Amino acid sequence: YIVQPQPLIRKFAFQLYQAGWYFMQATNNPTDNQNLEKEHAFRTYLTSYSIYKHKNWGQIDDHLHYVLGRLSFSLGRNDDALFYMGLLLKHNRQLPNVQASYLKEFLHIYKSTLGKTENQVELPLPLINQKSFKINLQDYCSTVGD
Repeated sequence: YIVQPQPLIRKFAFQLYQAGWYFMQATNNPTDNQNLEKEHAFRTYLTSYSIYKHKNWGQIDDHLHYVLGRLSFSLGRNDDALFYMGLLLKHNRQLPNVQASYLKEFLHIYKSTLGKTENQVELPLPLINQKSFKINLQDYCSTVGD
């Protein structure tokens, strides 16, 4: 796909993504090569991510961040795991239950790597200026027909 006169970059990236998925499926079989297969999966997902990362395609970005975070954690790359899982929390484009699941996974990885990682993790939480903070309470329920 990539060596054609007009390269099919998205098709190439999708084929890499699928290869990563197949390598991940191969880790479910009890063999001695599970770490090697995880390494292959990590590399193919990472290469696919390098193509997709500037496209701003929400679900693909989120899925690749999640998979790269999980693979990094299982391979013992704690800094990478926290980086990719942190990217999931940086964008608020998930449903609340999915975002809660991502946050739970991030906290699990963070607790497991506490003291083992070199970098500090910054959660993308909003900053609140308490001096200009206002709360407006309104009922947005419409009473149609009353």
